[in-house]
Amino acid sequence: MCRLLGVSRSAYYDYEQRRRNCPDDLHHRQLLDAVQGIAKSCDYTYGSRRMKRALNALGYSISRWKTRKPMREAFVTAQASEEIQGDDGQQSPVASV
Repeated sequence: MCRLLGVSRSAYYDYEQRRRNCPDDLHHRQLLDAVQGIAKSCDYTYGSRRMKRALNALGYSISRWKTRKPMREAFVTAQASEEIQGDDGQQSPVASV
């Protein structure tokens, strides 16, 4: 089959392994959409702890550590809010305590 497709065996089986490990179900897609929606609504200030609480409130039973994976998949990272960061872009001493 690999010869027919014109690819090496290792490339074919690598592709098959990635395809099997890729969660393609509707629940996972809805979870990613929820993560992106929450992040956008809070101006990307939620980390994994607050994101977990928000997802639990929406009915997704997910732990903090399991929340981190969909956040990475959705390219969501927590940013410091303007209140903490200050006008000059430097964090205030209160935020570092």
